[in-house]
Amino acid sequence: MKMKDTVFLEQVIKASDEEISNIIRNTFNSSELEVSNSYIYFKGSIPLLLQAHIDTVKIPTTPIDLEITNKIITNKLGILGTDDRAGVYALLEIYKKLVREGKALPSFLFTDGEESGGTGMEAFAIVNPDIYVNLIIAIDRQGVGEYVTYNHLPTEVRKYVESFGFRNERGVFSDCMILTEETQIPSVNVSAGYYHQHSSREKLHIDELYLTIYRILRMINNPIQELYKSKPTNYSYKNRYGTYGTSTGTEITMYNKDNDWGESRGHSTRTNQWGWEEEYDSTEEVEYAEDYAQCCICSEFHKISETIEVWDEDEKDFLTVCYECYDAFGDSFGWDDKTDTVYFDNSKS
Repeated sequence: MKMKDTVFLEQVIKASDEEISNIIRNTFNSSELEVSNSYIYFKGSIPLLLQAHIDTVKIPTTPIDLEITNKIITNKLGILGTDDRAGVYALLEIYKKLVREGKALPSFLFTDGEESGGTGMEAFAIVNPDIYVNLIIAIDRQGVGEYVTYNHLPTEVRKYVESFGFRNERGVFSDCMILTEETQIPSVNVSAGYYHQHSSREKLHIDELYLTIYRILRMINNPIQELYKSKPTNYSYKNRYGTYGTSTGTEITMYNKDNDWGESRGHSTRTNQWGWEEEYDSTEEVEYAEDYAQCCICSEFHKISETIEVWDEDEKDFLTVCYECYDAFGDSFGWDDKTDTVYFDNSKS
């Protein structure tokens, strides 16, 4: 599959939520689509479910001026929004290729509300408590060649995913974990080729996105044939902001980022934060979240010394912001001389 141009990718990135819903419906052009206000679902015959979310953190009124240099896309005017429009594009390209070739189809799920805690996935899980697939694959991860899981992942599933070149990393939240908690169907979230999401420095590496597309197509041709159920956990995916999960006491893993293409690495086992034994890279450096904090803007973990606390009057609470986001969104912050406090100026957001 060769990408002749970027016209469709640019269309997907620029589209509003309403426009992207129409693009999805027109691409599938199927009476078998299950459409609601919070998700779009297509039931396939292959026991895999591919998933992405249509919502982004872009401000709707912010214009988009895309720039493409060396197959890297950026928005010259701010947030790009490829978290998760890159995943949406990947699903649409996979569907179109399979249809052109007359091949059997997996299931496809597009959810809304992931950036606000997974409301679309929660709605889907209520309406569809019984889905007959063996693995849920979300394309909603930064970087290249990575996969993360937020629930217990059976060893058989881990080996299956890694056999296609993906390597294990650590993540905080994506809405696929909600569906796994409800159904015990294992899920993984794989890289979509974007970086610095939720910030004006966001970029998408097109070649890295296509690497994932190629790998998913191989997985569809060789789907896992048995359901190895994920064990239920008590992990909470919502924190006090109603969005991404808590970091307190969570182990944060810093991997060698030079190893971008999923080369084999030594693995050992350990007990993770949910109480289940998992494999991990025995050569990694491990630090702990007591020394780290998650930025509420870019969702990245940073050393506490590299963040500031910002008062949010709406939330009546302090938010953690990294220095990079503080510099990038300087107009959104103010200084209260009376309390010597940095505050978030909602009128400028």
